[in-house]
Formats: sequence, C-alpha cells, structure tokens
Amino acid sequence: MSYQEPFIDKFLNEISENDKRVRVLGRIIAKNENYFLLDDGTGNILVFGNSASDVGSIVQVIGKVIKKGKEVGIQAEIIIDFSNINLRLYKQILELKKRIIYA
Repeated sequence: MSYQEPFIDKFLNEISENDKRVRVLGRIIAKNENYFLLDDGTGNILVFGNSASDVGSIVQVIGKVIKKGKEVGIQAEIIIDFSNINLRLYKQILELKKRIIYA
C-alpha cells in the first residue's frame, strides 16, 4: 500500500502552492470537459477533472494542489455532489474547527 498525503480543509483563498492535498467545498461557476471553476465565496480556483455536476451545483473536492503557470489549481482525486448542504452553516463549522485545531 502506498502512502498518501493527508488532506487539509481549506477555504479557496487560503490555498497556496505549498499545500499538498486539500479538501474544499464550493459552487461550480463554469466548466468544460477537462476542468471547472469553483467558487466558495472567498475566492475561486480551477479544478482539473471532470465533474458530472452542473454549473451552479455545490461540490466537495479532494485533490492535489498543482501549479499551472503562475496560477494554483487542484488536480481532483474525488468530487462529491453536495448540492443539498447548507453552505453558510458548513463555513461556520469549518471556521470553528480551525479555531479549535489551530488554537
């Protein structure tokens, strides 16, 4: 069995090229067959991978942070449809979790 870096929960504006793997949640605001643009209210990022979800859907993405030119993106490993989630409540929970873990 091969070792896999653990992922870290992040808001999109917190992602840097130094991150290895992240878990993010956001709304698909544009897409084509090779990638989609994800927005979580703090920023947006290109996610490379094909999602069956439509523009406007909320998805959770787990993937590797990659650098494409000067831009940082995510190479998706897992994409899960989260369209029924309360996005505002999710953000509040994530902020609380970060305060507890990184306090």
